[in-house]
Amino acid sequence: MCSLSAKKRRSRSTNRSNARNDAAYERLSQNGQVYMPLGEYPFSRKFGWVGDKFGVTWQLTQASNDQ
Repeated sequence: MCSLSAKKRRSRSTNRSNARNDAAYERLSQNGQVYMPLGEYPFSRKFGWVGDKFGVTWQLTQASNDQ
């Protein structure tokens, strides 16, 4: 018999200042997985997507008023 169950994933998004994003990205990516490195993309001045060591994925974006 075959089971077609999807693995549950938890996800979080944050919109923070550059300094807080950099620190959070460093902590979350330790012993985790980087899906998109923290950097500039066509849709965001600064964006990063990581999975932490517990399996929670995080999407970090730059606050719109932060330079």
